[in-house]
Amino acid sequence: MNLKMRIGFITSCRSDFTKIRPYIAFFVKRRIPVSVFVTSMHVNAQLGVAREELVSYFPKGVHFCWDEAFPQQQPISALSHLVSAVGHFLQEEKIQFVFVHGDRMEAFAAATAAALLLRPICQIEAGDVSGNLDESFRHAITKLSHRFLVDNKTAKKRVLRLGERPDSIFITGSSSMALLPCAEEQYAQTKLYNLPTPYAIVLYHPQTGLSAKEQYRNIANLVRELNRLPIHYLVLPPNNDPGYPEILRAYRLFDQKKALMAPSLSGETYLTLLSQAICLIGNSSSAIKDAPALGVPSITLGTRQTNRVKGVYAPCYREVNSAREAADLVMDFHKKFIKKKKSTYSREKFEKILERIFTPDFFKPDLQKCFYEPR
Repeated sequence: MNLKMRIGFITSCRSDFTKIRPYIAFFVKRRIPVSVFVTSMHVNAQLGVAREELVSYFPKGVHFCWDEAFPQQQPISALSHLVSAVGHFLQEEKIQFVFVHGDRMEAFAAATAAALLLRPICQIEAGDVSGNLDESFRHAITKLSHRFLVDNKTAKKRVLRLGERPDSIFITGSSSMALLPCAEEQYAQTKLYNLPTPYAIVLYHPQTGLSAKEQYRNIANLVRELNRLPIHYLVLPPNNDPGYPEILRAYRLFDQKKALMAPSLSGETYLTLLSQAICLIGNSSSAIKDAPALGVPSITLGTRQTNRVKGVYAPCYREVNSAREAADLVMDFHKKFIKKKKSTYSREKFEKILERIFTPDFFKPDLQKCFYEPR
């Protein structure tokens, strides 16, 4: 691939960095210069991933630009700041093509800045639905973007219904699966955390429309129900949407003999530990993407994932209305738990998909977008 341009990425949290890492690695391997704008959760000492860890993935070929001034817990100020900061990043780094991931405010701000500066934009995981405010951001990003990488045919149909051209949409599958390490690496990572088995993973994010009091009450009720079970838990921090301090406060109610409070995990470590868990409990999109693909049951509370496609993995996925119902399901999965074989996924397979997609024409879209009307 002879591509003479600098590629730009924006990352705001551990989950989107997991999704974009295989793309960054693809370009680095081919000696195409990459710059990454790092913001939001990554620069939050309470929630973020250590800077040394991010840099360690790409010691060469990637220039990391840190958003030191990101305003915490002020969404309007943050959006305004990000449009300006990303615009400065794109100009200073001389970015000629921009990748944004998913549906968060940070990606929307980045797409807005890139569109105003006439930089072509590719949206990763376009066409999904989020069941949250993020869904509005995702589809708004789509209307600002020029190329679309989607997980499946259903997502492609949604992007088409938004008026995008069929030849601008490409099915890749889930990029995070390309990070699951081989069996030997999985064994080493599982031993590193020395988790008592069997264990379940708790991953709960703030839900749009709930007050701080409701956020706290919901997760506190869940914690109390989980405490009564003879099960250990790996508890992961929420994202930094409004309401996250209440979730962290409720986590303190966990029985410390049963719960390990973990920091943000790398993509490989998270997928490895998930692959060996009884189940995933909370309201993360990982419950309908990563967990089912690994054959791990998942339990979702609330409306954060309402209307998202469960696909062929539906038998592994459960939506519940109460903490007691969730705890009963956890116990049921515990009784039926069979330790899974260590999984292996091919990174080379994902690279071959990208090789077919990333032709020279991919990086030269028409910046003047028109609503596509199929005949």
